[in-house]
Amino acid sequence: MKKLISVFLSCALLLCFAACSDSGENGASSQPENSSASVPNEESKPWYDNVVSTGELSLPQNDNSTGQSTPDEESTPEQSIPEASLPDEEQSTPDTDSNEIESALNGIGLKSASGYRIAFTKESALVAEACFTNTNIGVTAIFDGAVTRFFGAVNGEYYIALYGEYLAPCHDGFYDISSGKRGDFVEFKFDENGKFISADENNHIHTDTSNEIVFYSPFNKKAYCYDVYSDHSRLFVYEDGEGAAICRELMLNCDIEADWKNNSLEIDESSLGKYGLVEDGEIIIPFEYDSISTYLGQSDLATGNSVGVVRAEKDGRFYYISTSGYLLTPEGFDCGSQPFADRAWVFNGGQGYIIEFN
Repeated sequence: MKKLISVFLSCALLLCFAACSDSGENGASSQPENSSASVPNEESKPWYDNVVSTGELSLPQNDNSTGQSTPDEESTPEQSIPEASLPDEEQSTPDTDSNEIESALNGIGLKSASGYRIAFTKESALVAEACFTNTNIGVTAIFDGAVTRFFGAVNGEYYIALYGEYLAPCHDGFYDISSGKRGDFVEFKFDENGKFISADENNHIHTDTSNEIVFYSPFNKKAYCYDVYSDHSRLFVYEDGEGAAICRELMLNCDIEADWKNNSLEIDESSLGKYGLVEDGEIIIPFEYDSISTYLGQSDLATGNSVGVVRAEKDGRFYYISTSGYLLTPEGFDCGSQPFADRAWVFNGGQGYIIEFN
């Protein structure tokens, strides 16, 4: 009996030892397998491998304390497609067909000017090398070679003087162009009755968004506006009855509309000549001036009260010509601003005036 019990105990011990041995082998092998599956590729992986690109800034997809990646989310198509691979129609400017030629309305010449009178005489002499009017606010900047003085474009009221060449109008003020960069800016403020409040200097940064070229094509016998942006361009034509256009003569003998429709139109400064005035395909002022400019306010266009006159520069002299082609000031002036509200600042021999067209 004791022998049987001893045999039974021996068998039980053997079975227990075998079970422990199997359990130990399985435990030793399974634990490293689990560890090796998560450690080598994930713990050594930098955080930026677990991100999704948004196109602007890469951020972690989620806050995962285990460090395990989420590959399905990283490959989400909406976030992983690069912008450059999107269809062309999604990247192009949708507002204009590249083959479309739009119609332009200039509005110059509602009533042609027939003469002028002196409306204001400046009391003290002032040597004017250049002058320009900001038509948004009715202020004329007059530069004497070192200082810019600012006056009312219509009534001659003196506002302020600043060192620098503030001859680039923009918004409610002028840029100083003497430093070769647009950084120094003076902004004018008026009350609701048009009374001057202040002129404040600041660093107002402005970026031009387009380069507009208005030209006359002898081949097509029409005036066009070629508006060139950084990523696209537009072409406008001045049709009959849509107003006169100040433009430059195109020196290229080509069919503008045909070149535009087949996307081969290229016009730059080297393609352009002098300035003139064209209306309904007819040359009103010949292409012999270094510059031509004018201004009509929206109220003038609506009511038709303003007269048609342009300022033309030739060989350093300034002339005023009606939109019918009549030379109003044959002697010209040393300096003159572009017309504003039927008036313009002019200078001869240091004497300044404001003349009014009628």
